[in-house]
Amino acid sequence: MTSSKKEFLTTKELADRWRVTEKSVLKWRKEGKAPPFYTIHNRILYKLADVEELEQAKRKTTNS
Repeated sequence: MTSSKKEFLTTKELADRWRVTEKSVLKWRKEGKAPPFYTIHNRILYKLADVEELEQAKRKTTNS
């Protein structure tokens, strides 16, 4: 079964999604601030569900 939605993002795709540089994502990963990641076939991948969960946790609805 295939899905039209990607299950994993590369570091570049995550950086593009968040409109930051790949270097920023790498720094956050080393600091433990990035979403959990997987190493699959020597590639760092981020599960889209984890990324979306972090985005929701960081979401602010007011300025206070």
